[in-house]
Amino acid sequence: MSDSFALVPFQDRQIMTVRNNDGIHVVMKPIVEALGLNWEAQRQRIQRHPVISKGACITQVPSAGGMQEAMSLHLEHFHGWLVSLNPDRVKDEEKRSVIITYQERAFRVIFEHFHGRMGKRLDLQPVTSRVSLQNQTLRLAQKLQGTRNRVERRMMHQMLEGMCTELGIDTPALEELGHDAPQPPDILRSFWDAIETLKAMKVNFDHSRTPHVMALNLNEIRQHFKDAGIRIEIDAPLRKALKQSDAPRFAAQKPVNSRITEKAKNCWVFAVPTGD
Repeated sequence: MSDSFALVPFQDRQIMTVRNNDGIHVVMKPIVEALGLNWEAQRQRIQRHPVISKGACITQVPSAGGMQEAMSLHLEHFHGWLVSLNPDRVKDEEKRSVIITYQERAFRVIFEHFHGRMGKRLDLQPVTSRVSLQNQTLRLAQKLQGTRNRVERRMMHQMLEGMCTELGIDTPALEELGHDAPQPPDILRSFWDAIETLKAMKVNFDHSRTPHVMALNLNEIRQHFKDAGIRIEIDAPLRKALKQSDAPRFAAQKPVNSRITEKAKNCWVFAVPTGD
């Protein structure tokens, strides 16, 4: 089956899709820009993600200047990427509302464009459509087993439930398809809330010279907390919790070339989420 292109109407926009033997793919750059996000940051984010990156491919898409290369994501991976965005990190209320709308409706609109309304049995539809849906259902179940993100797992399970309803089969329980990652300890949430407080107070504590990387010297952070009246102990339980931190993600304990002191500084280094 050669690639076929379709513009799926969504709100007052259109979503460019590509359909081939591997299923339905969504062309990513126009979506990212429609959401008001930085394309390069999201492209790198997709490539870094251990699950979402598996659905990425480069394809030729039509443009005003002729065919050009573009990154696309398989429909299930596209939805996984969408629900991984955190609207709360977007200050602009209008952009935040657009992201939420896409998270709530984009997968269903694209799916129904190609397969008909969810909840409608496929008994009278062509065998090829049914087989395609069966394959997508199996792939989504496999992806559920491979991801531990709590939000992604629940959104993907809702998608799976709609597909199983289409096929007239029982939906496996969520707990039968892998497990959620452990909830971050309360002390970890309190620590990062306190770091945000230091940022709001314009405290200069981040030694990193690299964008989207945070480097903290915990002895200094202890003093900053004390000066700000923040009652958080930098103790062994907190250090253990920080090594489990996912957002920001713990990367290493190592000396860094400090942008503050212009000298090497022993720091805890964290990768900061970008573009969402």
